[in-house]
Amino acid sequence: LEHEKYRDGAGSYGRKERAKAKIYTTIMQAAESSHFSPRLLRAQSNIKQSPQSDSLSSLANQSPAPDSPRRRHFRNLLSRSYGTSDSETDSPRQESPRIRRRDILLGRSPSSPSSPSTSPSLKSSTPQSNQTPPPDALSGLSKAASSAHVENATAATPFDKILNFRDISDGCPERFNSGKIYRCGLVHMATEQDFKVLTETYGIKTTIDLRSSDEIRQSPCPMYEQYFPTDRSRLGRSRCRIQCPLWRVTMNFKMLLDAKKYSTFGSMAFSFATLQIDTGIKHLVSEMNEVKLLGMYKCFLRYFQPQIREALEVLSDPNNYPVMFHCSLGKDRTGTMASLVSSIIGMDRATIIQEYAKSEKNLAPVKDEIVKKLAQFHLESWLADSPPEAMEELFKFIDETWGDLDTFFREIGFSTESQARLYNIMNKNNGQ
Repeated sequence: LEHEKYRDGAGSYGRKERAKAKIYTTIMQAAESSHFSPRLLRAQSNIKQSPQSDSLSSLANQSPAPDSPRRRHFRNLLSRSYGTSDSETDSPRQESPRIRRRDILLGRSPSSPSSPSTSPSLKSSTPQSNQTPPPDALSGLSKAASSAHVENATAATPFDKILNFRDISDGCPERFNSGKIYRCGLVHMATEQDFKVLTETYGIKTTIDLRSSDEIRQSPCPMYEQYFPTDRSRLGRSRCRIQCPLWRVTMNFKMLLDAKKYSTFGSMAFSFATLQIDTGIKHLVSEMNEVKLLGMYKCFLRYFQPQIREALEVLSDPNNYPVMFHCSLGKDRTGTMASLVSSIIGMDRATIIQEYAKSEKNLAPVKDEIVKKLAQFHLESWLADSPPEAMEELFKFIDETWGDLDTFFREIGFSTESQARLYNIMNKNNGQ
């Protein structure tokens, strides 16, 4: 919904009726101008035939009422909620916490004001960080991972905190070059000793961070920046980190639309638009628990193609090696990226699926704790799993949508020449 229209509607009269009328109009216009499914177009037709259709249309087209204290109150409330400024306010802005929609969606608490006075309606709609779960699945997973206590990573690796670390060639070491591409998780918890192992023992030159900017801010690691500066000009010459985020908050809504959860999406959108945050989050989390991992993996391939291409281009340049890519736990975004890279270098799908499922065992030291944290966010344990069926379903989705991976790579702009360079780097009989 266009929030400006909602603001106009609520600010004109301060009544739900006009806000509903504006929302009705916006939905009808969107349905007429977009490529929605026949199901939604049928719903549009039913709305037009509804007895309330004419009254809503006439109400939506009425001219705004003269300014009034009630109108200014609603406009002031909504302008603060959307993080915008408004010259007509009834009280100084500093008196109330500044609520941003982005903070609400990320489960953050508003910034504390110098004065404790707030309007009652604003207080009731403000989420508390210890009560409201984050509606972002991967942010919830990142929060849970950040709070997990890691005694010793694994006996197989020399790390203190880093988990799920392995060479991408482990699935077929007799065919592929080792020491070229690594994958892992929990880098944001790494100790200085861990970074020394990465740089001195494994010689990592380039890291590809698949986390979103919000995740990075929520789990800061100054030592990461010290060892791998986020500076693209250093790429190919010295150690650096390249950010290729495969997630953002709006992907939660994309997941629902992809799963054809139109009625739930509409209810959730209206709840968020009217600042009924708890209700909107309940709708969102319940549906996320239904679409599960495959819903997320589909979003990676559909909506983050430029980021995938950028990461693959980094991997296709021999000057950037050795390379390590990671996300939060190193299983979902990292697993999807690893499956694409492994397919390019010629690894068979059965081996790729087995390699993906290894994350289940590698993350066992922290899984129970992560599941408990996810439960606090009303997210189920599926978010901490790595079942082979999830990768099998993803390959089926690729075949059904693009026909094969070659078509997918052409669509995202990753050329045949770049694929050949990556293939030659990793294959022993062709590699460098």
